Amino acid sequence: MKIAIMQPYVFPYLGYFQLINAVDKFIFFDDVGFIKQGWINRNNILLNKSKHRFTIPIQKKSSNKTIRETQISKNPHHWNFKLLNTIRHAYQNAPYFKFVFPIVESILKDCIDKSIGDVAINSIEKVLEYIGVVQFFGKIGGEKHLKLSEKIVDICKKENATTYINAIGGQAFLSKNYFETQNIELKFLKANLKPYKQSAFSNQSSAFFAGLSIIDVLMYNSVEMVREMLEDYTLI
Repeated sequence: MKIAIMQPYVFPYLGYFQLINAVDKFIFFDDVGFIKQGWINRNNILLNKSKHRFTIPIQKKSSNKTIRETQISKNPHHWNFKLLNTIRHAYQNAPYFKFVFPIVESILKDCIDKSIGDVAINSIEKVLEYIGVVQFFGKIGGEKHLKLSEKIVDICKKENATTYINAIGGQAFLSKNYFETQNIELKFLKANLKPYKQSAFSNQSSAFFAGLSIIDVLMYNSVEMVREMLEDYTLI
């Protein structure tokens, strides 16, 4: 039984979906504090051949609130429609725009006053539905008094997991030796983000912007190509 545990992000990058694809069950860890200036409510797309940061505004940013308690901003300035217009402008000539944009639109139009955690999870589930990947999800929190590694092990044991897979960044703070003492195999996923054509026009610059939001991947690649990308990673 292989599991992964991650905070939910809105339309995360390809590596996040590779991690989901690599396990038997994926658990959203949304009862931890919302991190200001983190990636939970923002990401990058490609606009006018440059990287462009988009952000979903939230109400009263506070690290004391968990992700599931953090509400998205109300709509006095119609930020979601402005964001949709930006995405439309960025990708209206992309080959898969007519399939992907309605998915993004359905999520952003219906997110006001909802939790950023719920909207992030919805964005991930809708992407998986589009590309035809079935996954078992959980939504759980760890014991508040435990350290990070102890929380993960606690959840693994509750889920009867024998292998825990973390994103490659976890190498800095998770110890394989500790997990071995708990009879859990710890592996790290290194995403392989191969270049793809990020333009609808033949005179595209050779520059490739890796690690953008999954929105960019979906706009320029068929479902079959995206499913192949999900398998392109290394477990360390």
